Amino acid sequence: MNKIQVKTSEKFEDGKFIVSLDSSTVHNGVNYHHTYDSSEIDYFALYNLNTDVLMLIPIKELENRKAVTISIPFQTSRNQYKNLNYLDYTFEKIILSAETLHEASLKEDEEKVQTTTT
Repeated sequence: MNKIQVKTSEKFEDGKFIVSLDSSTVHNGVNYHHTYDSSEIDYFALYNLNTDVLMLIPIKELENRKAVTISIPFQTSRNQYKNLNYLDYTFEKIILSAETLHEASLKEDEEKVQTTTT
């Protein structure tokens, strides 16, 4: 079972949208910010309302980050983080990849089963 944290973004300016990856709450007048890690979730599902882009990104690609900027079309940047091409992480592409891995796993299990006939 995979745990997915969904994050949305509304703005799309200059070919980019920014998605906040942390959560914030106020308790007794104190602001608390929480950054997710791989012990809590497996994927971030990122959705931009303006472009209708839905992405599924493994937490390992975004761990310890508070936000991510996605460029459409993809443009490399010179920031400290790995550049993420949104086309590599579209929801459809990741789900299709997961289904293919699942099918391969099932096939491996079938090959391990030994049958005999008499």
